[in-house]
Amino acid sequence: MEQLSSYILAIGQCPSVVKLVRQQQQQRWHQEQDLQVCETEYRYWFDNGVELVHLEEQDLIPESEAAMDSCPECWISYRVTETAGLAIRPLGKQFYNRCQQRHWLKMQVAQQAP
Repeated sequence: MEQLSSYILAIGQCPSVVKLVRQQQQQRWHQEQDLQVCETEYRYWFDNGVELVHLEEQDLIPESEAAMDSCPECWISYRVTETAGLAIRPLGKQFYNRCQQRHWLKMQVAQQAP
């Protein structure tokens, strides 16, 4: 069984069993109340035929406020859109900030270590 974490690690240019071969990015901006929100959609293709969509949504807050929070809130999701016949688990994952994502990846790497 393949692990979603392997694909996320490859996206971050970390050692992984899969290789990223192509990527595409699209960005959208919109206003929510007093904040400007940036939504970015990334599409990734891997050497084994797997395709993955990575979405990020982040509020653009003033630098003075951002500096007060060591790990600003943002919405991050990953979803496998093409498995290429492989059993990938989980098929999707959501995070509420980059620190949560880093912690999850560290735990996944530790569990897969012999």
